[in-house]
Amino acid sequence: MAGRGGEECAKADGRELWLLGEMYDVAGLREWLLSEGIDLSNVGVAYEFGLVAEGVEREGIGARCVEVVADGKVGSVNGGLRGVGREAAKGLAVAFANKGGGRRLGWRYVRKGYRMLEGWMRANGGLYGGGDVVGFRGSVAELSLGVMPLKALRKVVEGSEYLDGGWATGLVERKEAAGGNAYEVEYREERRYDLGAGADARRIALDGEGPGQRMAVVDFWEGPRQRNKRVKIFDIESGELMTTAGSMGEGPGQFRHPLGVVSSGTGELYVSDCSAHRISVFDREGRYVRGFGGRGRGQGQFNSPYGLCFTTDGNLVVVDSWNHRVQVLREDGTFVRAIGSEGSGEGQVNYPFDVCCMPDGSIAVLDSGNMRVQVFNGEGGFVRSFGSCGDGPGQFLDPSSIAAGGGGEIIVSDPIRNDVQVFSGEGELLQSIGPKGDSKVAWHGELDGIPACGDGRLLVSIDTSVVMLS
Repeated sequence: MAGRGGEECAKADGRELWLLGEMYDVAGLREWLLSEGIDLSNVGVAYEFGLVAEGVEREGIGARCVEVVADGKVGSVNGGLRGVGREAAKGLAVAFANKGGGRRLGWRYVRKGYRMLEGWMRANGGLYGGGDVVGFRGSVAELSLGVMPLKALRKVVEGSEYLDGGWATGLVERKEAAGGNAYEVEYREERRYDLGAGADARRIALDGEGPGQRMAVVDFWEGPRQRNKRVKIFDIESGELMTTAGSMGEGPGQFRHPLGVVSSGTGELYVSDCSAHRISVFDREGRYVRGFGGRGRGQGQFNSPYGLCFTTDGNLVVVDSWNHRVQVLREDGTFVRAIGSEGSGEGQVNYPFDVCCMPDGSIAVLDSGNMRVQVFNGEGGFVRSFGSCGDGPGQFLDPSSIAAGGGGEIIVSDPIRNDVQVFSGEGELLQSIGPKGDSKVAWHGELDGIPACGDGRLLVSIDTSVVMLS
């Protein structure tokens, strides 16, 4: 317990540690503290001991305390704050909050620092060491609460027993006026849709909104005993399988290798077949309606069509991968324009793999062969590009799927990196989602397609399942 001798000693502002420093070998005490002596039960007094200017060498003790706090849960940390003076409690909370400076989702450190100060108030009756409400507000003011997303800020300050209601309301109103940062959230698995044994979830498309929303999932699997070449359509609210579209074969409405999928504004389902080099169209009941395309380099012809999306004015965008271009077509397959050409320069693409249409009318192309994202305006003019090959933040190793967020975010999945990266429309990395990401979500399978789902939700296809994150 780092020298504590009971409750009264615990109220000694950490001075029992100072006394130990005078009584015993100073170097030995310091080494013990930095290796094993500081834990969640005494981190507060240890930090206070590190603040004492006289007597013994305390270098590194404060930093070690911050590490201990980082590894612990808030409630456990609060247990080590009883008897600690206000300045020490504030210092530890502020030092921990600053640990997130300059990092994506660094606001979580600020939130935990605030929770620590609240726990210190509770542990000490709100009074000990000058811990009155006014002093608490002064300490909180040094935490920069405004860096938190609006939703998280509201949850932290509204209704707090230690904050004046007017002060808290003003803080929230200033955050509202400054604009939100909706994608600075920590994603968690909310729900999982199981496609059943033998299935292999690939690309995903959404149809409609609200309670009647549907989810179409490409189920492609070729094994020694089973071959799936179809699209499964689920009710997103109940998870019920509503119908299937397509089957294995060469005829109309059949697939050799279904890949891209998207729903039109009228509820029709468009599916690309990268081996048959065509687009097949189905109604909401899964019945085949029409098809178009064929292998070639001409207008409206394809060589391995991959990703699909619809523009804001209702045109179909098709990634014509092996022709190193993107084609814009009308719903009946009539050619409108081509975007891009083979190469690595601005506006050129190399085996593009997917595409998404942005709320502002621009088109984001996953230029997989060049390991980047390229953004074009609605007329096909080059706007910007971002990304490169590598495993660092904002880089790609196997970019396979791209989606548009409701706020103009560009979202990219990468199976080799095993993560989903969320970028601003300008190409700034906002966060990564995955086992080692800012949002630590364990996939437990092979990552593939991703659509945005509104209300801050994402759908991710993982092996035989689709996972909803929120």
